Amino acid sequence: MKKYFIALSGMVMFLFLGLIYAWSIFVAPLEAEFGWSRAETSLVFTICMSAFCMGGIAAAQMRKHIKPGWIIIVSGFVAGGGFYMASFTQALWQLYVYYGVFCGFAVGSAYNCLLSIIPLHFPKHIGLINGLMLMFFGFGSLAFGPVVTTLITLQGWRFLFRTLALVFALFFAILSLVAKAPETIETTRENQESVPPEEKGVEIRDMLKMKSFWLFFVWEVIIAAVGLGAIGHAASMAKDIQLTASMVPYAVGVLSAASGLGKLSSGVLSDKIGVIKTAYIMTTIGLVGCGLMFFCIQSASVILLFAGFGLIGFAYGGGPSLNAAFVRREYGNKNFSWSFSLMSCSLLGAAILGTYVGGMLRASSGSYISTIML
Repeated sequence: MKKYFIALSGMVMFLFLGLIYAWSIFVAPLEAEFGWSRAETSLVFTICMSAFCMGGIAAAQMRKHIKPGWIIIVSGFVAGGGFYMASFTQALWQLYVYYGVFCGFAVGSAYNCLLSIIPLHFPKHIGLINGLMLMFFGFGSLAFGPVVTTLITLQGWRFLFRTLALVFALFFAILSLVAKAPETIETTRENQESVPPEEKGVEIRDMLKMKSFWLFFVWEVIIAAVGLGAIGHAASMAKDIQLTASMVPYAVGVLSAASGLGKLSSGVLSDKIGVIKTAYIMTTIGLVGCGLMFFCIQSASVILLFAGFGLIGFAYGGGPSLNAAFVRREYGNKNFSWSFSLMSCSLLGAAILGTYVGGMLRASSGSYISTIML
């Protein structure tokens, strides 16, 4: 029973971590107040995803010396501090540092730590548990999107950021108390002589020489660029086709919910048919979603917007689950934190390509057609 409680606590934490993807909702009031361009604000999310990757790498290194619970507590306080300091923003660089670096780094470190330890409680269903936790990560902006929008309308974005600061610090301090790896895994990690050869895993230097790593890395860049491009610009795309302000959070929420379902579905499928076949399926779905978005912008169709967001979100959601499953099965558990965080660095290229370059294309052309074509 204890392991199910640990898994549940991880899912709740992933729900809050997923708020990082609500950026497209946060950005509208900031642009309205300060007059910043979309190219300028797009860089915030790019920095956030870059810091997310660095946070994962830092967590992999810290786990050699610090218990997972402490890493998660610190991550909660750093994320809370980032939101709190961002609430005093007067210049764009402050948003880059406090939201982009602080929040992104903290979310990345907690994300890596939780995915490294919680699925180990369910060795026969690792893909399913990866998918469930990441589904909650994807549901974060859907669950809280309407609340976020209401708070911004009633109290302003500064009040919202201060509320999120308190929530992150409080919830992560409490839930981190139960986030721990199975005792058997902790013991064998400290005493490598007792680990069976098949569980020792591939060394990082050897993994980086493997063709399989780099091929999957490039695939991750491409599928994540499509997803992050949609996530980073979802609210603006919705407004471009004259979607009412009250409906925008739901359009963003569809993207988030579909991402969560994609994470769960790919986790289950990878357990049954393998990672590569599942990747083919997710890629095809993503291509169809891009096609629907192309026609959506051309015709200003609300139906195509929701359908396109749904398919793109579903395809993008498959990436992180397949990443975790692929890395654990190909390279083993021993160095999972490191190998997973290095594979997740694909988000760096994806954020630049999908979010920042996509934003620049929108700013220069006046339409998202060029972004969708990319």
